[in-house]
Amino acid sequence: MLPPDFATGSQFYFDAMPLRPDTVARIVIRAAIDDTEFVALLDTGASFCILPWFVGEDLLLASPGAERETRALGGNAHFGYSFPVRLSFPADEGEPLPIATLAWTSETFDGPNLIGYAGLLEKIRFAVDPAQNLFYFGA
Repeated sequence: MLPPDFATGSQFYFDAMPLRPDTVARIVIRAAIDDTEFVALLDTGASFCILPWFVGEDLLLASPGAERETRALGGNAHFGYSFPVRLSFPADEGEPLPIATLAWTSETFDGPNLIGYAGLLEKIRFAVDPAQNLFYFGA
């Protein structure tokens, strides 16, 4: 059982990315950066919040302190940029949770949005209830 002060909010999650066929269940949550809300895979193996160019480009242009960085994703090298963001998890119940973190984007990356463990999820408390499709989060 979760302690009563463990989570400050929760949201229902999806089992698959919209418009992407998948044969296994995934944890797809809603996230927001500034006024840009999007869905993303919860990926404990990812080291950043990774955004495809159509989501990340405007955020990158608005962010001071971007750094050029090459990342290997899906067996391919992508030349892109990491930049600071304030990401938040919208809440269906309770309060949304804002988190200062780094995001990464590249013109050549067209995969799904990823919410990574290192640098983001490691900063918060979180739990998943697959029976209810609920993602719990707290500071």
